[in-house]
Amino acid sequence: MQVWFFSDLHLTDPESPLYVSFLSELDQIQPKDLVVLAGDIFDLFVGNHKKFIRKNQTFLKKMGELTAKGTPVYFIEGNHDFNLHSVLERKGVRVVPDEMVIDIPENRRKIYVAHGDLANPHDRNYLRFRSCVRSPWIKVLLNFLKVEWIEAIARKLSRPPQKQISDLPSEWDSQKRGELRKIYRDFANQKVTGLSPVSDFVILGHCHDLDEVPPFYWNMGYPPVHRQYLVYDSGTDQIKRVPFSRIP
Repeated sequence: MQVWFFSDLHLTDPESPLYVSFLSELDQIQPKDLVVLAGDIFDLFVGNHKKFIRKNQTFLKKMGELTAKGTPVYFIEGNHDFNLHSVLERKGVRVVPDEMVIDIPENRRKIYVAHGDLANPHDRNYLRFRSCVRSPWIKVLLNFLKVEWIEAIARKLSRPPQKQISDLPSEWDSQKRGELRKIYRDFANQKVTGLSPVSDFVILGHCHDLDEVPPFYWNMGYPPVHRQYLVYDSGTDQIKRVPFSRIP
């Protein structure tokens, strides 16, 4: 059995190399495997709007194919793709608001996975934004707003792709990057060794820092630049980084 983890892909164009390669990787998944899409799979996919559904039809078709052959698929909501229950659950995908723990019975292991946007309690501006956009009244409102308005708001709130790349933690000074890593590593360590440990492994995303502390913590990084995802193999009882095979 393998557990496949993807997050922070920030997919936009279905013809882009990363989008095509992502869908190609999904073709390798077996019915006994499990797939976790841990948020920000898309740069923008909000609500049950026909424009988003048409644009990402190949993704939705692939989700239906996976679940139809018996592969469990989970989608943990991020901060770029949310309010997707209706469209994803039609395809058999189980939507998870914040976090989940995966049981690996044959190895007596547990894997904690979350988008990672709750790991930093000091980022109060983001937490206020998150609370707002996930409120019930905003979720209802998003279903009635025109897509053009949603896209305009998203452009105001988001950094363009080139700005995101230049702002990666790898470009920060060592002190600032060290502070970020300590926050995420401490969060992961608490899940593994705290007073009430919940897992043996921790997988997070969101901060775009390509970081890991074997044998217990991995961060997904920023796949548009780092071009990789994570797979847990129950045969070896290990988590490894796997490169996207169809990106030059």
